[in-house]
Amino acid sequence: MSPPVLSGATLPPDPCQDKVSNCANYPDDVCTNYQSWAQVNCPKRCGLCTPLRTTAPPACDDVLTDCTSFGITSCQTYRPYMLKNCARYCGFCDGNCAYKGMTYSTGQKWTDGCDYECVCENGNTGKYRCYNRCPLYHNLPAECTLVKDPDSCCLQPQCNFDQKVSTTQGVNKGSKNGVDTCVYAGKNYYQDQQWQDGCSSQCICVDASTGRHECHDLCPTYPQLPSYCQLERKPGQCCATPICEFQNQQGTFTGLGSVTSNGVGKFIKFVRELHQWL
Repeated sequence: MSPPVLSGATLPPDPCQDKVSNCANYPDDVCTNYQSWAQVNCPKRCGLCTPLRTTAPPACDDVLTDCTSFGITSCQTYRPYMLKNCARYCGFCDGNCAYKGMTYSTGQKWTDGCDYECVCENGNTGKYRCYNRCPLYHNLPAECTLVKDPDSCCLQPQCNFDQKVSTTQGVNKGSKNGVDTCVYAGKNYYQDQQWQDGCSSQCICVDASTGRHECHDLCPTYPQLPSYCQLERKPGQCCATPICEFQNQQGTFTGLGSVTSNGVGKFIKFVRELHQWL
């Protein structure tokens, strides 16, 4: 049963009150993620207590006349300010976007698995927009295949540009403590001992009795790198790797789905108004 709506009478203080004056500025997840804190400081705002009485809510409207000039992303970026001054424009009054059984306020973003990244553009009308999280690649070169990226949802091109790794040999016999060695850059290395020459090569003493050693280039060369690729070396790494710009397209669509804050459906439908390839 809902508490009665009363006005015009002197009544005892209602114990269901917020201790903190700016509880309305906190996001909804504070009520669940920090429930112990919310129970003490913002029980009324978080619905953790039942008020003895309620008063009719004030009319929900925009305080400012130029709310549209802020842009829809400001509704979430500057939520406390926009909640106070541009509530209707931002859809904070009673409207939310509905998407697959979930509701989102104006400016709020969400992901639909690995398929889409969406944003509620207007909670009052229920309009939202979704973008493909992963691009579609066109005219991918024959040297490239799409492989799963362990750090993201998307397949990424992986290419084999017939890179070359050179091997060189040298003979320079030495001796240390009566033991035959390979001499490289003035240093002695024993049989089968390996060493690295900076970022240039990885070497091994193949035959200490003759001083023969072999060195393999650490970094491959790319004699036939396509024009749409260039070599870039990341800080802290020895080797440059090909970075390529592939042709890809990103899909987007808009939809409509709206519910009131009381959970009563104004209209709930999924409409693909637009499917545009950028």
